[in-house]
Amino acid sequence: YNIVLSTVCLISAVWSANAFDRNAGKANNAIISIANHPSFDVSELTLFINRKVAGKATIGFSQKGKPVEAFYFPGTSNKRALVIGGVHGSELAAIEVAKELIDELIKGEISYYSVIIVPCLFPDNAAIALRFPSQIGGSGNIGRYSHALAIDPNRQMPSLGKQFDERIACDHLGRIIEKENQLLLQLINEFRPQRIVNLHAIRD
Repeated sequence: YNIVLSTVCLISAVWSANAFDRNAGKANNAIISIANHPSFDVSELTLFINRKVAGKATIGFSQKGKPVEAFYFPGTSNKRALVIGGVHGSELAAIEVAKELIDELIKGEISYYSVIIVPCLFPDNAAIALRFPSQIGGSGNIGRYSHALAIDPNRQMPSLGKQFDERIACDHLGRIIEKENQLLLQLINEFRPQRIVNLHAIRD
C-alpha cells in the first residue's frame, strides 16, 4: 500500500509510453470545476468518468472545513489507479510530487490507467506544517498527526480483507477512523482502483 517514489518513478509507473496521444490529451484534460459539497458525493467523479473527461472535484471537507480535492484524468484502458499525497501532512515533498503529476497530466499527456489523484488528504495537517516548517520532524511530530492523541493516519484502515463500512467507520482495532481517511476509503470503495500509490517522504 505504501510506496515511496520520486517524481520520475511515479510518472513512469502510471503512464504507458505507448499510450501517449498529445492532441487528444489536450482536449480531454481540460479541467472542469465542480462546486464544493459538504460531504462525500461520488456523483462528482462519476460525471467525469462517464464523460471520459478530466475534472477536479471536492470529495469532502477536513475536520477544520478545508476542501479535500480529487483530480480525475481518463486513460487509454479500463484500468484505474489512485494516487494519494498528504496522508502525513508534514511530508510536504509527497504533496508536491502529487501536484507535479497533476500538472504533467493537465499539459496533455494521457496515461494508460484512468487516474484519480488526491494531492493532499489531510490539508489541516499540511497547513500546520507549512506554518511551522522548522518544527517538522521534531519531537512534537507537527503536521504528521491531527492532534497529540491521534492514531497514525496511515494505520487507520479496516481489517485485511474487509471492506470499509461507513456506518461503523472503525479500523481493524475498533478505533474511529478520522474523517479524511473515511473520505479516502469511500473513494476506494466507489472507484475500485487496480493500483494505489500512497506517496510519502522523509520529513518535508
